Amino acid sequence: MCRGSGTPSGMMAVVRVSVRGAVSTASVGFVVIVAGLAAWLGVSQAPPGLPLEPSPWEVVLNTTRAAGPLDFSMVVRSSGTLPGEENSVVRTLGVADFSGFNAQAVTVSRSPGLPAQWIQSLVVGGRSYARFGSDLGGRPRFSGPWIRSAGFSTPPLGALAGSAGTSAIPGPVHLTQLARVTLSEETLTKYLLSSVQVSCPGGAIGRPTTELDRSVAWVDGAGRLRRFETVTVQTFTIPNPGTVRTVTVTSFGPFGATVEVTPPTRVTGPPVPAKVAQQGPFAGCLVTPR
Repeated sequence: MCRGSGTPSGMMAVVRVSVRGAVSTASVGFVVIVAGLAAWLGVSQAPPGLPLEPSPWEVVLNTTRAAGPLDFSMVVRSSGTLPGEENSVVRTLGVADFSGFNAQAVTVSRSPGLPAQWIQSLVVGGRSYARFGSDLGGRPRFSGPWIRSAGFSTPPLGALAGSAGTSAIPGPVHLTQLARVTLSEETLTKYLLSSVQVSCPGGAIGRPTTELDRSVAWVDGAGRLRRFETVTVQTFTIPNPGTVRTVTVTSFGPFGATVEVTPPTRVTGPPVPAKVAQQGPFAGCLVTPR
């Protein structure tokens, strides 16, 4: 687990990450990759043999990752006509350190008519673990075993473990400045990211789908991402038409902490196999800038 101080008993191999600043309430996200295709845009094109210049969006992401361990919170709200998507809400709290590939997260998923689903996630040196819990009066009770999980990412900053969330759609992100705003007594610059439409012959659950993404970013005076919002609308055609609208809001900061990360002493199941080459999630899809 990640803690501000102390060494939990029964744990091993403590990894310490010390940076400037203070720690506040934790916040993080466990692989909620249902939204934000536009967030992964940002690969500039250049003639062969010439170095790629980072786009303004890549500069924001790189600056945020380099600022040290950060708290963040993520709220994903989905609504639509498909079963299980009627006003579901997924909330995640945690902390992440991109320089050491360490992170911790607790996620709760709530849908009408279903019990709350809890997940505790942990990344130590790029290795990802997870365990599941039951709801106890609105709080998690984690009694299940730790297992090795395949990946862990914090959209739109990228992956801390595995390959989840690292794929990019070819083409640069264009940032359009919208306004200067004040959030929590801090002046931020609000940007609109270029949006995309993705058409896949066999998308989610094997059904043809069209997805439209629109993203907005709030950046502070130090060039760090402080808030990110993506609205994703998926339209399915056959066998039954349906639409799912997902709004993902992630808040980042404060930055800087003294973090201790300890892997579980006992893990169930074999290690996750080494990475193998695989097609990206948008292979075979038509990506159209909007």
